[in-house]
Amino acid sequence: MIRIKFLAIFILISSFGFSQEDYEILYLKGEYEKVLQNCMDLDSPNDYYWNSLILDKKGNDLKAIEILRGGLNKYANNQMLEKLLIDLLYKTGQYAQAKSLLSKYLDSPEIFLKYINILGFEGEYQMAINYLTEKIKTDSLNIEYLSLLGDYYNQIDSLSLSINALEKLPR
Repeated sequence: MIRIKFLAIFILISSFGFSQEDYEILYLKGEYEKVLQNCMDLDSPNDYYWNSLILDKKGNDLKAIEILRGGLNKYANNQMLEKLLIDLLYKTGQYAQAKSLLSKYLDSPEIFLKYINILGFEGEYQMAINYLTEKIKTDSLNIEYLSLLGDYYNQIDSLSLSINALEKLPR
């Protein structure tokens, strides 16, 4: 009887799967294979996230992207999955695909900079200048924004505006 209770409790506990915290601990310990073993079923957004993160860590970016896309088909608009997908698409130079997702999260400074960089890669300097000018209104001391603004003004041959932007950089 005790054996049956123990087995029932074990099955109940194991059915809950791993939590986000469990994956983080294993990841920080470098126990990537354990993370992969526990998230292979892809039963939750966490499973898709950690599976992709480990694949990326192992250098298999394209497989990680494929898994994230599958996760987003199942869990549409999941921010955690979308943001990891953004990072991987950007990292692998798939800018056109990253750009459509990036535009959803422009409030994040890191994502905003990726978006601006993609505009620069595409030669959309005026659009990048417009975004940067708007963003600088609320973050006028951001060195990266001011530096990019100066660079992009320079790209469109507006030397006086480029100098003006770069002069605002702290010395």
